[in-house]
Amino acid sequence: MPRKKNTSGTNLPAIKPTRNVTRPMHGGTDLVPVEAVFHVPTVHPSSRGPWDGEADKIAWTDRMSGLGCIIKRSGSTGCWEGFVGVGPDHPLFGVTPGALVGLDLRAHGGVNYAAACQKYEPESTSVCHVTDVDTRPSHSQRPLTKEGKEHDDAWWLGFSCDQAGDVIPGGSNPLQGRDVPAGVNERVYRDEAFVYRECVRLAAQLLAIADGVDHTTVQSEQPSVSAYDPRRVGG
Repeated sequence: MPRKKNTSGTNLPAIKPTRNVTRPMHGGTDLVPVEAVFHVPTVHPSSRGPWDGEADKIAWTDRMSGLGCIIKRSGSTGCWEGFVGVGPDHPLFGVTPGALVGLDLRAHGGVNYAAACQKYEPESTSVCHVTDVDTRPSHSQRPLTKEGKEHDDAWWLGFSCDQAGDVIPGGSNPLQGRDVPAGVNERVYRDEAFVYRECVRLAAQLLAIADGVDHTTVQSEQPSVSAYDPRRVGG
């Protein structure tokens, strides 16, 4: 999950994002208005693979739930991580990862991250994004204050794609399929489209919780966590 700030990179040139564009997501089948797209050479895998041409952080507001979403690449593993932000009026705002155990939030590998916006981290690698819209689940969205436009006020819940059976782009021989868990034919690279779908699925569950609806009834278009590992929570 997100690493602590690395002050050794403070002299690196600023990374300029592409902002407020429509981007093909979901394997190119969904055209999604996104707020920022970053390409970050310092976290992008150096080896060749299916990640070639992918971004390293994308921030958008989910159209169905109104919740802010982020997918970003881990600087240590090269794997994607997905996050959905909830506002102060959400029942899960401020909860710790341990408090999520037993809630059966379904996301790849289970939800294992819960924290406030990393407003002091570089936006290109932070779990936080600039927004001009209040993304809290409310029927009456209002413009944010000047301070609010700089950083969101969300509490971010997330998951990571470095699970057993996942390709680790930052590992040695990531696509060789060696040392896979028992019962698994080969490791799978969880790409940008996969993590986008998982974020949308998590956002739908979080909206259901806010509305007092059973979130476990939210349907998913794909299985998330492989059934070979019964220790996984959710998915």
